[in-house]
Amino acid sequence: VTGRPPDRLTATTDALAERLGGFRPRVAIVLGSGLGALTKAVRAPQRIPFTSLPEFPETGVHGHAGELVAGELEGVPVVLQSGRFHLYEGHAPGIVALPVRVFAELGAAVLIVTNAA
Repeated sequence: VTGRPPDRLTATTDALAERLGGFRPRVAIVLGSGLGALTKAVRAPQRIPFTSLPEFPETGVHGHAGELVAGELEGVPVVLQSGRFHLYEGHAPGIVALPVRVFAELGAAVLIVTNAA
Protein backbone atom coordinates (compact mmCIF):
# COMPACT_ATOMS: atom_id res chain seq x y z
CA VAL A 1 0.00 0.00 0.00
CA THR A 2 1.46 3.32 -1.06
CA GLY A 3 -0.78 5.55 1.02
CA ARG A 4 -1.67 7.59 -2.06
CA PRO A 5 -5.32 8.20 -2.87
CA PRO A 6 -6.73 6.05 -5.68
CA ASP A 7 -6.43 7.49 -9.16
CA ARG A 8 -9.44 8.74 -11.10
CA LEU A 9 -10.01 5.45 -12.95
CA THR A 10 -9.72 3.29 -9.85
CA ALA A 11 -11.93 5.53 -7.72
CA THR A 12 -14.68 5.68 -10.33
CA THR A 13 -14.50 1.98 -11.20
CA ASP A 14 -14.62 0.99 -7.53
CA ALA A 15 -17.61 3.26 -6.86
CA LEU A 16 -19.54 1.91 -9.84
CA ALA A 17 -18.66 -1.72 -9.04
CA GLU A 18 -19.97 -1.19 -5.52
CA ARG A 19 -23.24 0.23 -6.86
CA LEU A 20 -23.60 -2.69 -9.29
CA GLY A 21 -22.93 -5.42 -6.73
CA GLY A 22 -21.76 -8.50 -8.62
CA PHE A 23 -23.17 -7.35 -11.96
CA ARG A 24 -20.58 -7.15 -14.74
CA PRO A 25 -21.54 -5.87 -18.21
CA ARG A 26 -20.34 -7.66 -21.32
CA VAL A 27 -21.41 -4.80 -23.59
CA ALA A 28 -21.29 -1.03 -23.06
CA ILE A 29 -23.42 1.26 -25.22
CA VAL A 30 -22.93 5.02 -25.33
CA LEU A 31 -26.25 6.53 -26.40
CA GLY A 32 -26.34 9.58 -28.62
CA SER A 33 -29.02 12.24 -28.58
CA GLY A 34 -32.48 10.83 -29.18
CA LEU A 35 -31.58 7.26 -28.29
CA GLY A 36 -32.34 7.42 -24.56
CA ALA A 37 -35.52 5.39 -25.07
CA LEU A 38 -33.34 2.27 -25.40
CA THR A 39 -32.94 2.37 -21.62
CA LYS A 40 -36.62 1.36 -21.34
CA ALA A 41 -35.81 -2.00 -22.95
CA VAL A 42 -33.30 -2.92 -20.22
CA ARG A 43 -34.58 -5.63 -17.87
CA ALA A 44 -34.07 -5.15 -14.12
CA PRO A 45 -32.42 -1.76 -14.69
CA GLN A 46 -30.10 -0.21 -12.15
CA ARG A 47 -30.08 3.56 -12.76
CA ILE A 48 -27.00 5.39 -11.56
CA PRO A 49 -26.87 9.18 -11.95
CA PHE A 50 -23.55 10.55 -13.19
CA THR A 51 -23.44 12.87 -10.21
CA SER A 52 -23.33 9.90 -7.82
CA LEU A 53 -19.98 8.75 -9.22
CA PRO A 54 -16.63 10.39 -8.51
CA GLU A 55 -15.21 12.29 -11.49
CA PHE A 56 -18.41 12.04 -13.57
CA PRO A 57 -19.69 15.58 -14.20
CA GLU A 58 -23.26 16.52 -14.97
CA THR A 59 -24.09 16.48 -18.64
CA GLY A 60 -24.80 19.91 -20.04
CA VAL A 61 -26.47 18.78 -23.26
CA HIS A 62 -30.25 19.13 -23.47
CA GLY A 63 -31.96 15.76 -23.74
CA HIS A 64 -29.12 13.75 -22.20
CA ALA A 65 -30.32 11.98 -19.05
CA GLY A 66 -26.96 11.95 -17.31
CA GLU A 67 -27.17 8.39 -16.03
CA LEU A 68 -25.84 4.89 -16.47
CA VAL A 69 -28.39 2.11 -16.83
CA ALA A 70 -27.19 -1.42 -16.15
CA GLY A 71 -29.14 -4.63 -16.66
CA GLU A 72 -29.95 -7.11 -19.39
CA LEU A 73 -30.83 -6.33 -22.98
CA GLU A 74 -32.00 -9.39 -24.93
CA GLY A 75 -30.29 -11.58 -22.31
CA VAL A 76 -26.94 -9.78 -22.55
CA PRO A 77 -25.52 -7.95 -19.51
CA VAL A 78 -25.15 -4.33 -20.60
CA VAL A 79 -24.42 -0.87 -19.29
CA LEU A 80 -25.89 2.06 -21.20
CA GLN A 81 -24.46 5.55 -20.90
CA SER A 82 -27.42 7.89 -21.39
CA GLY A 83 -25.78 11.25 -21.90
CA ARG A 84 -22.14 12.14 -22.12
CA PHE A 85 -19.74 14.98 -21.54
CA HIS A 86 -17.79 16.69 -24.29
CA LEU A 87 -14.59 18.60 -24.83
CA TYR A 88 -16.59 21.57 -26.11
CA GLU A 89 -18.26 21.78 -22.69
CA GLY A 90 -14.83 22.42 -21.20
CA HIS A 91 -14.13 18.90 -19.87
CA ALA A 92 -10.59 17.55 -20.00
CA PRO A 93 -9.89 14.66 -22.41
CA GLY A 94 -9.31 12.31 -19.47
CA ILE A 95 -12.79 13.03 -18.13
CA VAL A 96 -14.43 12.62 -21.55
CA ALA A 97 -12.76 9.20 -22.01
CA LEU A 98 -13.30 8.06 -18.41
CA PRO A 99 -16.60 6.19 -18.88
CA VAL A 100 -15.18 3.99 -21.65
CA ARG A 101 -12.16 3.13 -19.52
CA VAL A 102 -14.40 2.34 -16.54
CA PHE A 103 -16.58 0.04 -18.67
CA ALA A 104 -13.49 -1.87 -19.80
CA GLU A 105 -12.30 -2.22 -16.20
CA LEU A 106 -15.69 -3.68 -15.29
CA GLY A 107 -15.33 -6.32 -17.99
CA ALA A 108 -17.20 -4.92 -20.99
CA ALA A 109 -15.52 -6.50 -24.01
CA VAL A 110 -17.72 -4.76 -26.59
CA LEU A 111 -18.28 -1.00 -26.91
CA ILE A 112 -20.99 0.49 -29.13
CA VAL A 113 -20.92 4.27 -29.56
CA THR A 114 -23.84 6.06 -31.21
CA ASN A 115 -24.57 9.66 -32.13
CA ALA A 116 -27.32 11.70 -33.68
CA ALA A 117 -25.41 12.84 -36.77
